[in-house]
Amino acid sequence: MIPPTSVTATTASAYNAAAAAAAATYMTAWSSGQFISDPMKLPPPPTSLEDIYATHDSMTSFAATDCNNFGGGIGGYKMGAIGLLDNVPCLYAPLFQNYIYNDDGSSSFSPSLSELNCHTLEAEIGFIIGKDLPPKKEESESGQDAVYTEDEIISAIESVVCCVELVGSRAIGDAWKEMTLKSKLADCVMAGGVLMGEKLTPTKATTFTSDSIRNITTSFVVDGKVQDEGCADLCPQGGPIESLTWLVHTLNSKNCGLQKGQLVISGMTSKIGSPTAGNNIEVTFDTNNGDPASSIQFSFKE
Repeated sequence: MIPPTSVTATTASAYNAAAAAAAATYMTAWSSGQFISDPMKLPPPPTSLEDIYATHDSMTSFAATDCNNFGGGIGGYKMGAIGLLDNVPCLYAPLFQNYIYNDDGSSSFSPSLSELNCHTLEAEIGFIIGKDLPPKKEESESGQDAVYTEDEIISAIESVVCCVELVGSRAIGDAWKEMTLKSKLADCVMAGGVLMGEKLTPTKATTFTSDSIRNITTSFVVDGKVQDEGCADLCPQGGPIESLTWLVHTLNSKNCGLQKGQLVISGMTSKIGSPTAGNNIEVTFDTNNGDPASSIQFSFKE
């Protein structure tokens, strides 16, 4: 793993060791389901954004090198944490394939609260990537590295899908209470799982654009009562396409890229906290283009 350029050669070795140790703790808790309850067993809190992303990189390495035991490999990325760190607009974190659940409507989806340690639900606009977006190697006329245009990124989207992020943590009890904000962000920005619903299809007279996707509205209905409503313009950078574009450019700046088949969830549009087993939860997605709203319906088991 290559340390960020802001890490000096004299500190790189210790920096990577700390990140790898933190990643091992989180990934072991995640894969075993034995969440961290003792605050003394929490990894030391990261002190910077570079520390946070180094931990993510090490978690990604675990998933890539031992996918059978650690999450099934990288399934994509999540976006979020708007303004939680000074001078940082938002963060991204990896999603792991084993925790992306496809609700195809053929059976009743019933995720386990205890297995995911889920504490919050977020309605999100998801993108399935239809072709690789590797870093561009050529330089622009200004001498800077070339970047993908928004149109190029939109053309790489295979599908726009309804998603619910099952936000969780690898810490419980006293450990969760004492976990610092930066530690929660290092823990994959509290990614737990993603329920992926039906594809959103525009009318024949329109196509999805950054504006049309930004106008999608979502709502949480629990046991027949609306609990929260929101709009896709709450996403990082002001909209789902803008969020995806930021992610592509940020990954490219680190000599990384999105791959065909990966899922990107672009940020919270509406949410509820403290889900309870047995509640009937419906999350609606309305494109506001005259078509019926799409929805994901499920309930948790213990």
